[in-house]
Amino acid sequence: MFIPYGTDAPIYHWPFATGAMMLINIVVLCLQYSHPEAQADYVLVLGEGLHPVQWLTSMFMHDGILHLLGNLVFLWAFGIIVEGKVGPIIFTLLYVGIGVFESMVEQLMFLSFTDFGGASLGASSAIFGLMMVALVWAPQDNLKIIFNPYLFYIFFIEVPIAFFGLVYFLWDFTLAFFSGFSFGTSLLHLMGAVCGLVVGVAFICVSWVDGEQRDLLSMFLELVGKKPIKKKQTRAEKQEIEDHKEMLREERKKKMVLYRKSLAAHLEAGNAVAAAATFRQIQKHDKKATWDEAPLLKLIGAFQSQEQWDQAIEYSQVYLSSHQTKKAAVAINLAKIQLLQKDSPRRALKAVGVLSADSAVSEKHRKAIKQIKAKANQMIAAGAIELD
Repeated sequence: MFIPYGTDAPIYHWPFATGAMMLINIVVLCLQYSHPEAQADYVLVLGEGLHPVQWLTSMFMHDGILHLLGNLVFLWAFGIIVEGKVGPIIFTLLYVGIGVFESMVEQLMFLSFTDFGGASLGASSAIFGLMMVALVWAPQDNLKIIFNPYLFYIFFIEVPIAFFGLVYFLWDFTLAFFSGFSFGTSLLHLMGAVCGLVVGVAFICVSWVDGEQRDLLSMFLELVGKKPIKKKQTRAEKQEIEDHKEMLREERKKKMVLYRKSLAAHLEAGNAVAAAATFRQIQKHDKKATWDEAPLLKLIGAFQSQEQWDQAIEYSQVYLSSHQTKKAAVAINLAKIQLLQKDSPRRALKAVGVLSADSAVSEKHRKAIKQIKAKANQMIAAGAIELD
């Protein structure tokens, strides 16, 4: 025996309507027991014309407590999945709609069988519809099940919703097939299941429900190499997203102001390492952030005064790639660091090489460049080795 009692499917709405439907079924059974003479008017009578009221009332009536309990268990298991995705109003319309539609078709099928004299009742068809809806919307999620193979042996297992729904569908299909699809419980279950299958697929296709790209249709589209269907956003959802983005933008602006103040304070105090770390935080929030010229020059000077030559070289190269005002002074300073502190004459030549064709270089800077080149060439001639 399999008793589903829960799920690991994402649930975004409390199952208020599912609980209400269960309560209505219980109340109606109590009324059946207290007024047995009246129930004949509300079950789904077959072969006696169309009775729209019965399409609704019959789906809340049951043939005893065991019939009711079985349906309630399955109504809870699949109701929380379906209602969890679309909320109580749409769930109620969907659940009642499947039940009413199936009952209407059932009476229509027997319009010409005036001597049939039968009737049906129960929520099974609507519940089978919910099971198929859940199968379409959340096939990869699991049902939590109490499995009782023997009298005193109970196991708690989890089974994919797709597998569980398919097994029950095939079971009823097999029973209906060997009975020649004659009128009976299995055929009614299949009718409700087909309704649910159509409704479930339709909701995904028109984006009335978010299958989170894990629904049956998206799985199929992915299998054939096509993009899965995404739920269309309502105007309210779009506005909510925009409001959230605006809030994030405002928070980011506030953080940037604080980071910029912190950066200025660190540079003022000559704390180059903290200043560089603060700017990295700025870049995490703004990928396009670049150093302003004055703070960057302060940073280079701070690293140089602390004899952190590698960092001074790194940020000098940053300056040369993004600023022009003091290009000659920074390039010459970089060349001196490479030459005198890092014993790298070739890198020193490369640093001042960018100034060779620059006519704006002052005479003072040209003299400095000439001295650097002479010293670098002298070191190279002496066999200076540079490690890349």
